[in-house]
Amino acid sequence: MEGFRRSMRIVEDSMEKYAKMLGIGYLNFFILEVLEEAPENCTQKLICERTHLPKQSVYLFVKSLWEQGYVELRELPTDRRNKEVILTESGQQYVEAILGKMKHAEQVAWSILTTKQQEIVVEATQAFAEAFQEALES
Repeated sequence: MEGFRRSMRIVEDSMEKYAKMLGIGYLNFFILEVLEEAPENCTQKLICERTHLPKQSVYLFVKSLWEQGYVELRELPTDRRNKEVILTESGQQYVEAILGKMKHAEQVAWSILTTKQQEIVVEATQAFAEAFQEALES
């Protein structure tokens, strides 16, 4: 178990150092990923649900993105209290610049593994995640 935790910490530390180098918070990576992959009607509530981050953290980062012109905020016709968060063209470029290097690094690291190692990582991680979730729920 110790080796697994140490390995995950190395990945997290690397991502945190990269985020600091770019001048953003580590957890903001997750918000950017949701915005990049978001379906229609992406709201701050949806971002909170997908990232498990507090509303205030999401609000502050989205507000910062809005002030920089990276997102637009539009009222939802079905619920005027919530606003849709939409990446602008410059926002899409920003997200690509931020996440692009990280995704490239993930792809390079993944490609170094053999197909068998990739399968083992996926299977073992899924099994651990399911067992961990079950243990917490019981």
